[in-house]
Amino acid sequence: MAAPHPVLAHRAESLAKYGARTMDVSLGAFECGACQTEVPDPALRIIGSIAYRDLDSLIAFAVKLGGDIGRDGPVCPACGKRSALARFDYHAFHSGTGRDLVVRYFPKPTLLGKSRQELAWWTPGSEPVTIVTLSPEQRDVVARDALVRAAQTDMEIHGIESTQALAAIERALEGIPGDPELLRFVSLLLSAGRSGLAGAICDAHIAGHPEDTAGHFALADVVIRLVAHGAWGLEKLEDAEKSLQRVLEIDSFHVEGRMALGTLLRLRGKEREALAWYRALLREHRDFGPLHFNIGSILLSLRDGEPALEHFTTGEALDLSDPDYPLGRARALALLGRLDEARAALEKARRMAPDYAKVAQVAKELG
Repeated sequence: MAAPHPVLAHRAESLAKYGARTMDVSLGAFECGACQTEVPDPALRIIGSIAYRDLDSLIAFAVKLGGDIGRDGPVCPACGKRSALARFDYHAFHSGTGRDLVVRYFPKPTLLGKSRQELAWWTPGSEPVTIVTLSPEQRDVVARDALVRAAQTDMEIHGIESTQALAAIERALEGIPGDPELLRFVSLLLSAGRSGLAGAICDAHIAGHPEDTAGHFALADVVIRLVAHGAWGLEKLEDAEKSLQRVLEIDSFHVEGRMALGTLLRLRGKEREALAWYRALLREHRDFGPLHFNIGSILLSLRDGEPALEHFTTGEALDLSDPDYPLGRARALALLGRLDEARAALEKARRMAPDYAKVAQVAKELG
């Protein structure tokens, strides 16, 4: 079997890594009109802006993009003449089927004097399978995926605080309120100071999925973070507590929900009660890293360095990708007077997340 085209190999890797969040890509097939040599497409075209809203506009967008690319084909390596576009494939992941929907554009006129388009399904390791059309349900998924992907790509390219990203998220909330994918934006929106939009996403999810813990927990987290940052008063914690109680009514073993009750205690100034709560929960969930972090943080505030260090070290072993654990270790080591080790832990966190604000904060503490 021939090796896959580099663009399709990259596509397969991206789908395996990111799934439905994979950006659209396109691939051209060129041919030299002078010597009929097939000319490879030199470009990996990742589509950074989703300019379609449904299947019809997806097809129109792919055809226009193919026409634009076809105006400047690569030079034929055999004869040096400029090649022409023979086929243009536009790949967009279809979450309803778990594979790519491909719009294939053939610019060469048919006997009727027109170019043609067709649709196909594609999965890694196979050739595109041509289809006649999509069912109404599959068309709805294209529209849904377009809204989610537009929000995702605009956020990744322009940043969560950008006008483009915020507008795309608002369009998604209006078009598919309660879609589970929208909850992924809540934490990022809070970091951008957009608590109203974050809360609206949670409310829509709860309205559409009242028995799903995710929406209730996300709403509690919105309130907790706003109180923690001083935007709301402590009285608002009652709202968070109600949301968390609803989480535990649905799932009494929801570890994040149970842990968040300890966070309420901390925000109310009841550090030792929170510590006891976390420790009791840890006896049931020894491998839940955030519990180790929270316990370590309270122990640091109580200036109990040795057990704090132990919890940060354990948490780090459970999650090697989170810089908060080596930062916690750095603080605990500094408290114990082990400054060289503290600086080494800080440097590890810096390598993991050089732009993380807490890295600079701990560096200032260490001097």
